[in-house]
Amino acid sequence: MKLVKLLVWLVLIVPFVYSQTYVSLKTTYSTMPELIEPGDIGSIILTLTNYGNTYAKNVKVKFFPNTEIELSKTEFNLQTIPAGDSKQISIPFKVLENIKHDTIAILYTVEYSVGESSGTKEMDSSIILTITRKPNVEIIFAEPMLQNVSLGHEFTLSIRIKNVGKGDAKDVVLSIDTSNLPFIPIKRSSELYLGDLERNEMRDVSFDFIVNDDADIKAYQIPLTLTYSDNQGNLYETDKMIGIKVMGKAELIKSIDEVEYVPEKGMWRVSFLVANKGVDTAKYLTARLKGLKTMPSEVYIGNIDPDDYETVEFEIPFEELATGVYNVSLVLEYKDSYNNAHIEEKTFNINFEMPRKSSNYLTIVLVIGAITLGLLYWKKWRKKRR
Repeated sequence: MKLVKLLVWLVLIVPFVYSQTYVSLKTTYSTMPELIEPGDIGSIILTLTNYGNTYAKNVKVKFFPNTEIELSKTEFNLQTIPAGDSKQISIPFKVLENIKHDTIAILYTVEYSVGESSGTKEMDSSIILTITRKPNVEIIFAEPMLQNVSLGHEFTLSIRIKNVGKGDAKDVVLSIDTSNLPFIPIKRSSELYLGDLERNEMRDVSFDFIVNDDADIKAYQIPLTLTYSDNQGNLYETDKMIGIKVMGKAELIKSIDEVEYVPEKGMWRVSFLVANKGVDTAKYLTARLKGLKTMPSEVYIGNIDPDDYETVEFEIPFEELATGVYNVSLVLEYKDSYNNAHIEEKTFNINFEMPRKSSNYLTIVLVIGAITLGLLYWKKWRKKRR
């Protein structure tokens, strides 16, 4: 009898259980970007999945106001979510700059109906956003205090750094690598511990160097490195290159080398010696004589390195120049290592004088005459003795 009652109960209850319909909505979310800082703009991707055995209809999502984040839209109508299916919505947001908390709870409710039922159900939930406050220490200013950084001289490199990030920077260290550069640190090492920098805090520091005498006249790049950490112990590093121009100039010494008349050409030949006693190379050097018709009219010399010299030669047709003393200007044009143009001019008093006949001619005649007279006297003396 008991077995019969059990069978009857199973026959009645099993169809009822299998005929029960339900909706089971679960939500998940992610953010773009993943790390959110004060003032950031992004999107929340909210996914609703129906794990029930029937569809959810008239699905609506409503977000409640929040004082620390702005949502561009607060209500979404998803219509129907079939059983085993999901739908997504994207909620654009902006985090306020002056947010005080490190987490934000965004409350929302989901309204829906189960299958063909006319009733409405609600599900409350929230989205938790973690606010990251990363430090960002930058070098906003770096240049030498002297306008001219020159060989063998000291200069001070002035640097200003600022924490432009959203969080505090801990254990800030500024280092300068001049190991492969002609700059020697003096007064302190090339690494400086600055301690902590709060948000928007600035710090001015300086390093002193001396320039090696063998440095080239050119621009050098100096690498600067900032290392620091945030409140959670995460390490950061910022690198920057700054340019330092080593200055110097060429000093050209000009002198007359030779002035001569070349009869076989019918030309005057004038040569000058140009020496560089400066520290920079005189590049693309050209020379000309001002106010005279020369051949050639301009001479290309090329480059004259420091402690080097070149000779430049001009020829002047004889018919273009009478003998006498002339003021002749040697004009030199060249460029320095930074491609700046330079013109130098020096005036010389040059005596253009025809060569005189050699006084040796008279001496030779006298010598020949004396020898001749001596021979005649010697012959006459021998005849007398005979």
